[in-house]
Amino acid sequence: MTLSEQIDEILIYVAEGGYIGISNDTPDLYRKAVSKMKALGLIVPRANTYDLTDKGYDAIEVGGYEKWRELIAKREAELKNPLVKIDNSIFGNNNSGNNVGQDFEVFPQIQPETSPSQNAKPIATHEVKMSTAQFVFWLFSALVSGIGIGFAIAKTLS
Repeated sequence: MTLSEQIDEILIYVAEGGYIGISNDTPDLYRKAVSKMKALGLIVPRANTYDLTDKGYDAIEVGGYEKWRELIAKREAELKNPLVKIDNSIFGNNNSGNNVGQDFEVFPQIQPETSPSQNAKPIATHEVKMSTAQFVFWLFSALVSGIGIGFAIAKTLS
């Protein structure tokens, strides 16, 4: 039996109201499982036994200890690479008309390493998506700004 299987067995046993006790003749695997469960906050001591925490019940609900750990890792990864949403944004510089956009979404993407021998971390890039209307408005603003700059240069040269 593996440590993960022992943890699953203990989780179900405690959920059903079973009593957990550690004595001198308790197997090492069982001791390690209980110790790890306490460290991860899956169980808490109560009198001479243990009760499940919310995390312990979550582990049972998702299908066991390993699936719970995968879920936790996935949540942590999502926190490190969040979806950034920008609503009602104004972008541009002060020298030209500002472009007004709505409902931009920035999706973080991780570029794969070019060589397995490299130890550098992947570079995060961001993809910005905009609607067709926003693109047309942006293009129009850029065109008007360009024409304005052209007239200003022509005026100063003449």
